[in-house]
Amino acid sequence: MDERIASFLQNLATQGKSQNTIDAYRRDLKKFEAFLKKESLTLEGFEELQIVSYTQYLMETGISKASIIRNMVTLRNFYKFLRRQGYVHEAPILYHELPHLERQMPEVLTVEQINRILEAPSEKTHKGRRDRAILELLYASGLKVSELIQLKLDDVHLTDAFLVCVGAKGKERIIPIGRKAVDSLRNYLEIRSRISKEESDFLFTSQQGASITRQGVWKLLKTYKDQAGIEKEVTLNTLRHSFAVHLLDNGADAKSVQEMLGHSDLQATLRYEELKKKKKLLEIYQNAHPRA
Repeated sequence: MDERIASFLQNLATQGKSQNTIDAYRRDLKKFEAFLKKESLTLEGFEELQIVSYTQYLMETGISKASIIRNMVTLRNFYKFLRRQGYVHEAPILYHELPHLERQMPEVLTVEQINRILEAPSEKTHKGRRDRAILELLYASGLKVSELIQLKLDDVHLTDAFLVCVGAKGKERIIPIGRKAVDSLRNYLEIRSRISKEESDFLFTSQQGASITRQGVWKLLKTYKDQAGIEKEVTLNTLRHSFAVHLLDNGADAKSVQEMLGHSDLQATLRYEELKKKKKLLEIYQNAHPRA
């Protein structure tokens, strides 16, 4: 089993999947491996009844419905690989109907809430200047955090106000950035060498000279969100979602937003249009209804 998982994960790496994606697959498959051992099952023995049992097993761990669906999608991809490689002959999971999940619309902050978060870091400290630059750049560019932490110094062109990002499958895109983000980056670069003890090509570094981590960005985002008094739930993608909706609110076309976000499918971008329309209807109702 361990060899099959290792072979599958290696195959994902050759396809250009990100390390975060590969790690997520590994975690899901470790849960599956534990289930098979508990039930004394083989890979071939994972049939329709066992699929139902595994779904129940996941539910008992207390994970969300979305996480259960993700685990089942992981198994589908794993069994597709196993069948292609001749490791199994039958794979009922490929035809098993997944639980229905209503599409969740992303949480978006208002411009005023965004401003409060961006202004929370103190620029009197080196860390505060770095954190302000991180937050300004996330909101100005719509980058994923996994893309931001991989940025190198040479990827950012402040004079012309744009950056070059290498996204999924090595696809490169050019993203404009605004004046405030440029100013924050310049402010940060003045003291960048005093933050890290080691030389590094990464734009944002830890004290050891390594790239900052997703966890590090999450911690600083949560810290400043709390300082700003924002009660909404905030995730690592909240600034990215807000970037997209605010652009559309101010007249940007969906195709341009798609290019900046790096979406391969326009439908992924159009969900922000749907969210924008819902927000607009809510505003109209609140402004027009006597008892709103």
